[in-house]
Amino acid sequence: NPIYGSNSVSAAGIISVIVLFYCVGFFCLYTGFFLNELNLTISNLLIFGVIAIAINYYCLFKRNKYQDYFKEFNHLSRKKRLKYSFLSFLFIISSLIFLIISFGYMDYLINLK
Repeated sequence: NPIYGSNSVSAAGIISVIVLFYCVGFFCLYTGFFLNELNLTISNLLIFGVIAIAINYYCLFKRNKYQDYFKEFNHLSRKKRLKYSFLSFLFIISSLIFLIISFGYMDYLINLK
């Protein structure tokens, strides 16, 4: 089933986690620059989750855009699919690295004050 299949669900989950990494990363940078201590609460994480869901909805699920993306990807040549798979992997790794670096930079800025 292209709408509720395991590929669609796992892709949505992975994209949500990536967007959440960026939200938390930007929160860490904001905290480091403008606040004196880390104040991450459950409500902050819920807000980040809502932002991630909203971005996913408008970028992927509104009018079933993700199905078009899957179809377009499947029609590419093997070389282009490999290239875009590698770029996707780099994007995922860079989001994780951004989260780690922003947390470290926030810690550095808070301890500097």
